Amino acid sequence: MITLESKCEELSVQVERLMTEKETAHEEIRRLKDQNELGEFLSIADGTFSAFNNTYKTSLPPTSNVEYKFVIGLLGIVSNLSASPEGREFLITNSSGRELVQKIIQLIPELPSASGSSSLKRLMLMVLYNVSINKTGLQYLLESRVGDPLRHCLRDKSSMEETQVLCLRVLQSVTYDLTEPKYIEDLNATIPIDMIETMALSKSDNLNNVAKQVIKHLRNCEKYRTVMSQNV
Repeated sequence: MITLESKCEELSVQVERLMTEKETAHEEIRRLKDQNELGEFLSIADGTFSAFNNTYKTSLPPTSNVEYKFVIGLLGIVSNLSASPEGREFLITNSSGRELVQKIIQLIPELPSASGSSSLKRLMLMVLYNVSINKTGLQYLLESRVGDPLRHCLRDKSSMEETQVLCLRVLQSVTYDLTEPKYIEDLNATIPIDMIETMALSKSDNLNNVAKQVIKHLRNCEKYRTVMSQNV
């Protein structure tokens, strides 16, 4: 664990530098790729995340737990990495990166309710949002039925407002100018618009503003799908 922690801490510093020195991000990502540091890290992150969820699938450890802190740290690095165009491109084109994203999609609904689940969900949703900005990433999320974990978070009454806002932001991103009928149909069937309409009435500006944008996108998607079906 000590060796992994030191390796991940070193990469975390490098990723944080990418966030502040965006003009050199492309070269730095290329260097890390050439040295296989990013690929090795994503492999570690994917394996560690899987092992953590297999161990704590019924009950999360305390937030003071060393393994919990380590996984939070790994997800934080992945979130920061995917915040840059070059980073999210590598994440979604690397096999370990794609597997990690797939696990995030699958495991968000399975996380046991506990004080530490909100922090995990927040980082997982931030990764999904960042990935959705990438064209290849967006396609991957739609193919992986990203609406399922989003619906779970939105319906979960224990979800914090920040988690709900992040869910809506991911949904806002994946529905923007969406024109593929099968994905429109899937999202409309998965995400009940009346649930989003209720959130649009929230007193929280953060929540209701994003909810209104999602409603607009979903309705535009459905209008497009209807028009296309009539022209067939």
